[in-house]
Amino acid sequence: MKKIPEINRRIREVVDNKANGSVNKFSKIVGMSQPRLNRLFNLDQRTNKYPSIPTELLIKITKVFIDINPTWLLTGKGELLLSNKDIDKNKRDSVEYQLEDKDRQIKILINQLAKKTEKQHA
Repeated sequence: MKKIPEINRRIREVVDNKANGSVNKFSKIVGMSQPRLNRLFNLDQRTNKYPSIPTELLIKITKVFIDINPTWLLTGKGELLLSNKDIDKNKRDSVEYQLEDKDRQIKILINQLAKKTEKQHA
């Protein structure tokens, strides 16, 4: 029997870590069908190979789980989880964080505008 490829094994570790081993739960989190994810961990009987990992899954994992070490995910080097310092850097660099920061800035400006408007009408 063929050994599961290392990257498929690492994806399985992420499923175990982030969804308590539930491929169904993980599939909902990353927005990929459960059957498609399940295939990654099973030998395809027609080809006698394991399916390759879709790039979209790797991208989704690194965006959804900012504490997953992308270097480990791709190469196996390092640890599964990033340190708090690295998580903070990942979060600062993420698009979601930048959007959250813009939302905070907009709320501040709205509050400032509302205060000015109140003063003008008082």
